[in-house]
Amino acid sequence: MTQKLTILIMMLLLAAALVTSGFVFQTNSYARFTQQDSSEAIDSSNRISMSVENDSLTDSGLTLLITNQTAEEMTYGMDYLVEQKRDGNWYAIDEEQIVNDIAVLLPPGKTQDFAVTWEKPLPKGEYRIIKPIWDGKQTIRYAINFNVL
Repeated sequence: MTQKLTILIMMLLLAAALVTSGFVFQTNSYARFTQQDSSEAIDSSNRISMSVENDSLTDSGLTLLITNQTAEEMTYGMDYLVEQKRDGNWYAIDEEQIVNDIAVLLPPGKTQDFAVTWEKPLPKGEYRIIKPIWDGKQTIRYAINFNVL
């Protein structure tokens, strides 16, 4: 009986993995603010530079320009995090995010644009976008600050 139960559980786990493969699910409500885990540091090296493309900030998003300033190829996915600064601390704006789980190659010395969107206009304030990027050994979190006036 125990062996049959173990096999059934393994089959259910496999089925769940197959159904969800290809997508990354992050589900939270939009207006809730949560304190970001300080153990996930933001990289301050100049291996990757990010900037907001001129005149791309709108009520529904912006366009990032991501530049690989190394001699190595980097990769990134479609995921990102938007945070707002409140009382001197950064808080994640939890918004439902369902993205294709694909890798985008970022060749050495190249710049690529990346669309960031949100469903509702952001209130006035200081924000940052956190973008995880894989350097071939580890995922490193990079950030770019922007203001909504």
